[in-house]
Amino acid sequence: MTETWILALMVAGVLFLALEIFVLPGVGLAGALGTILLLGGAVGAFTAFGPAGGLLTSLVSLGAVSGAIFLVAKTRVGRALVHREAQVGKSVDNAYAGLVDRRGRTLTPLRPSGIVRIGDAEIDVVTQGEYVDVGREVRVIEVEGGRVVVREISS
Repeated sequence: MTETWILALMVAGVLFLALEIFVLPGVGLAGALGTILLLGGAVGAFTAFGPAGGLLTSLVSLGAVSGAIFLVAKTRVGRALVHREAQVGKSVDNAYAGLVDRRGRTLTPLRPSGIVRIGDAEIDVVTQGEYVDVGREVRVIEVEGGRVVVREISS
């Protein structure tokens, strides 16, 4: 394999990986083809230049892909692809934060999810796996984000 073909395989592999990252994310075909082309170029470099030349070529191509991703991440387009705000711990939706220990009555069967009336509000809730029939009194035992967990109050 000549140097031109090795270079062509490597460049095509990088281009297909860039296509996968920036144009067709989630498809996988372009990324797989890019990886195969890079591996083919690396194998060609090992056979044409020996172990030292193949290793050097592989490291240069890996550095080129890493550098390209690093440089694109610094651009406006790259910053738009990255979510900057971190979600730390479990958040509680402010609308549901005051519901813990409140009581309500089931409007639909909870199997294990359904609707409960608490005060004047109808709220989607879940149980911890239990079935609760219509018209039963329940108590909110946990609120995790938008998920409200209830348990039937035993009579």
